[in-house]
Amino acid sequence: MDSRREIERLDAEFHFDAVCAVCAPYRTAFALEAAAIRGKKFLWQLDPYASNRDYTAPGGFAREGQLLDALDGTFVTPQALPDYADGAPLAPWREKVHVLGFPTLLPRVMEPVEHDDIQCVFCGSLHPGMREPGFALALFRALHDDAVTLTMAGGGWERFAADADETARVLGAKFVRPGLLPPDEAAALENRADVLVSLGNTYDNQMPSKLFGYFATGKPVLHLAVSENDPTLPYLARYPLALVLYRKDGVTPGTVAKLHSWLHNVQGHALPFAQTARLYPEFTPEKVAEEFLKWL
Repeated sequence: MDSRREIERLDAEFHFDAVCAVCAPYRTAFALEAAAIRGKKFLWQLDPYASNRDYTAPGGFAREGQLLDALDGTFVTPQALPDYADGAPLAPWREKVHVLGFPTLLPRVMEPVEHDDIQCVFCGSLHPGMREPGFALALFRALHDDAVTLTMAGGGWERFAADADETARVLGAKFVRPGLLPPDEAAALENRADVLVSLGNTYDNQMPSKLFGYFATGKPVLHLAVSENDPTLPYLARYPLALVLYRKDGVTPGTVAKLHSWLHNVQGHALPFAQTARLYPEFTPEKVAEEFLKWL
């Protein structure tokens, strides 16, 4: 389907006051750029374009500036603001920029499942150079606590097979890799976990929205940071049931002891959703919608 023509068809039928392309990917943004519509045009950048480190963006900052020329405004995460600072590549378009959170802080139905161990769960994709499991696997191998099970669901393990095999050799049945799961099964796995495991990204200008889904459960969160400027750290600092461990500190006896003590202390603890929502109001759908509508 030609996205530009579809946008124009829908606009002709419904007479939109504004159209917002949610990106990435950016195909829809460029389709909106070229579309002949009556209403305003907005872009909601969940990931950066020219400064994205996952790929080389065609045209780079010049192409992004051309896109911004065609738009009435753009919504970005706080981590993208340096691209618009004085002397930065997108500084000429600064007046079009509005900071907006992810509307992902939603109540989740928790269905307690009886189990004897402390279940630590990660659900997500692995990417070499961006999100890797090595630090987590080394920590749990060193922990080697028969009361703790580490489950890591999702894809991308091909490049980390040797590390996974060594972890399975050490931990045996206490290391579980169910592979790719449908969203409802992944959510159920998170819901019955005692601790949710967050793998820090190496890129400091991309904010993982999944973290706020973790917070919404109210469960303890173990975050393993690999970047000095990890963008999630200010948000984790607000969360009373978070433990942040840093790869730079290594897998030392002190770090392992800290992890052991924390896991056993937080087992069974959870925050009420109302308390979490008060901690992160800018990520509730109501506040995000309010801010979004203010700039249309």
